[in-house]
Amino acid sequence: MRMTVHIVSAEDFWPMSTLTLPFRVDQWRAWYKLDPATSPLGRRITATHAAVLAAMEERPLPIREIEAIMAEQLRDVEIPPNRALWRHVSGALPLILVPYPQEAYGRARYVAAQQWLGPPMEDQTDPNRAAAYVAERYLAAFGPANADDLAAYVGRGRNIARCRGALERLAERLIQFVDEGGRPLVDLVDAPRPGADAPAPPRLLARWDSLLLAYGTRDRTRVLPSEHQATVITRNADVLPSFLVDGMVAGTWLPRLRRDGSPDVELRPFGRLADADRVALEAESHRLLPVLRKGAFSRYPGTD
Repeated sequence: MRMTVHIVSAEDFWPMSTLTLPFRVDQWRAWYKLDPATSPLGRRITATHAAVLAAMEERPLPIREIEAIMAEQLRDVEIPPNRALWRHVSGALPLILVPYPQEAYGRARYVAAQQWLGPPMEDQTDPNRAAAYVAERYLAAFGPANADDLAAYVGRGRNIARCRGALERLAERLIQFVDEGGRPLVDLVDAPRPGADAPAPPRLLARWDSLLLAYGTRDRTRVLPSEHQATVITRNADVLPSFLVDGMVAGTWLPRLRRDGSPDVELRPFGRLADADRVALEAESHRLLPVLRKGAFSRYPGTD
């Protein structure tokens, strides 16, 4: 979704793809100032998708081969810069990034989703039913929230009205709330809602963690204090690895190599950490280290 790589269950893939397709199409239109389907160039590029899909039936394809297949059929056409061909096919076609032994960042291979998962069921490609399904899954993960939050998560544009309609269709299964600022929120009736005194242990969040991107831009203060948003979500739209203390983002972290070559996690708190919170975060870091690959440390030089 949102023309980037996301992990999603096979059961959720088709409804999510159906809901996010209009946003992906609108993104291409905004980038290149052309309609991706009805403009002369859009029609020519769309015609190359069949050759890409045919090649994917033989084996998964890296991006460079996908672009080469499309470019071969467009030799007489001036193609816009900035990977317009890849962005067109990945925005218009549901694709799956498949695992393979030498997989690494920048070496992804793709197949058509229908080839990997089988064809979708009818209700999974109906936009309104797909939106209701995704809305329910979203609230199960991130509720209480509202339609603007949901639209921010799956992509705004034409999705805003569809997200509002989805929550209306789920109305009998929802409970209403109002936040401290008077903003109406909804949640699933049977969702767990711990009391305000429930403990929230310190936790590490991944880079681009959905918890920080699951709500409207102005409403991330529920987990990310406004004075630290520019530090965690940088000017180039990167979202740094961060950590929670008492349920709120209290700093960032990076994988580091010590001078002796041993792996470590560097904590960068926004303020003074209580001893118990630092101990808990260091314990979390030690549990994380075994699953970090070498590339995580080579990207960031050592600290000692």
